[in-house]
Amino acid sequence: MTKKVLLGLCLLLSGCCSEDAYRRLLDSRIGMDENELIESIGNPSSVYDTNKKRSLEYKTSSLTCNSYGCTTHWCTTQYMIKNNKVDRWSYQGNSCCVRETGSLFN
Repeated sequence: MTKKVLLGLCLLLSGCCSEDAYRRLLDSRIGMDENELIESIGNPSSVYDTNKKRSLEYKTSSLTCNSYGCTTHWCTTQYMIKNNKVDRWSYQGNSCCVRETGSLFN
């Protein structure tokens, strides 16, 4: 099967976990008030304050095991706060994605 067929089948059946959708979700939070961000997604794992800037860090991880072994799925997302608003974001990990419906996968 071609990639397009597989992607279409995946989207049709389950709403695949998409890194592009994750970036769109993060982009939608640019300009959001810090308190509103925390109310909508919960308390951050860590908070760092430096020179009038604040960083909220969210970490997720899960372990999936099958007969071939175990895999750790993880994602660390960082929101940079400036003047009490989300100014920019960054993320890293092997499971930073959301389903096209908007529900978090990680």
